[in-house]
Amino acid sequence: MPDDQVDGHRRVVVECVQPQIDCGEFAIKRVVGESVVVEANVFADGHDQVACHLLYWCECDKVVHSAPMEPVGNDRWRGEFPVLRVGRYGYTIEGWIDRFKTWRDDLTKRIAAGQEVHVDLLIGAQIVQDVAARSTGKDADLFRRCIERMRDKKDQESGKKTALDPELLKAVQRYPERHLVTQLEKRLGVVADR
Repeated sequence: MPDDQVDGHRRVVVECVQPQIDCGEFAIKRVVGESVVVEANVFADGHDQVACHLLYWCECDKVVHSAPMEPVGNDRWRGEFPVLRVGRYGYTIEGWIDRFKTWRDDLTKRIAAGQEVHVDLLIGAQIVQDVAARSTGKDADLFRRCIERMRDKKDQESGKKTALDPELLKAVQRYPERHLVTQLEKRLGVVADR
């Protein structure tokens, strides 16, 4: 899909990033061994759940690392990364719609309301199957077992329990669906001194 068409489908907004100096024109400073704590407003239209990561790198090795960001309330997210040696670092934030978490939250509400959820479990099984295609090892086996339980029409209680299992949520979050990710356009900088 050409970039101009993809941009119209990106629904996540990343703004109000801190720390930055003069809208990112100048690098912030840290001492080797300190952490850089980064906060940003990350949100989307509608009620879909978002997820975001902090991407950071040392300019001396160009390897990009990723750290999950956690919500701190009112669309504000926080993450951090260490500066381990003298030099320049860069960082940015990317966010996307978390389909599994959105589906899981909706399922929780439907179960609490006593609604029939067989179709919802089938939708969730398809989402987990999409995640399984990106997974490896023990996680792939976990996803396969969960998909079978969620599709079993005869034992919906097991399917519900499986769908809401915190271990499944953690496993799914190890393989984020970064399709239509929104990344902060500006690369921000850090100078680490002794």
